[in-house]
Amino acid sequence: MIEYLQRELKALAQRQSRKIKEKADSGLLEIDHYRLLFGNLCDTPQGNDETVRNQLDLLFNKALEIRQELSQTGANDLYLFLSGPPGSAMNPSLESLAYEVEQDERVCRKLVWLPDANGENVTGFLQRTFLARPWEHVRTGTPETLNRLLPAGDLPSEWMKILQETDLEGRELVEALVQGIGEDQ
Repeated sequence: MIEYLQRELKALAQRQSRKIKEKADSGLLEIDHYRLLFGNLCDTPQGNDETVRNQLDLLFNKALEIRQELSQTGANDLYLFLSGPPGSAMNPSLESLAYEVEQDERVCRKLVWLPDANGENVTGFLQRTFLARPWEHVRTGTPETLNRLLPAGDLPSEWMKILQETDLEGRELVEALVQGIGEDQ
């Protein structure tokens, strides 16, 4: 599943016109200034705890070695992408372990993908990475739509006066609105 995850990451980065470089000597994939190290959590969806923890120790040590070779600023952009085997998304103990691993940001940031049986949940996983672009899916409203969200009379009258009769912007507008709170009561 690691190879599949790498292909999907590269494909997403290419669609976003990001700079991609593979470093065969260290096994790193660079996307822009981010350095990505990949590893498998375990071989079976059941995931024996001791085996998984041993594998994690090996991967963390490898990440530590790589981090020591990087400059201080580069070390901050080191990620360890971990993958479980197909079907591991349904394993509560692996889900718990994945949460625990992701919370620990010592050495590097870690993201764990627990694939469903077919790896179809990879898109959801990628949306949790630095490649996510949630703003591309945000629909903005028109002024008319926004006006319908606010029933007439819900704003203090002093605010309405400030908004309609002044050309204030930014900090000045905020300060005028804050001052207007007390005057309207």
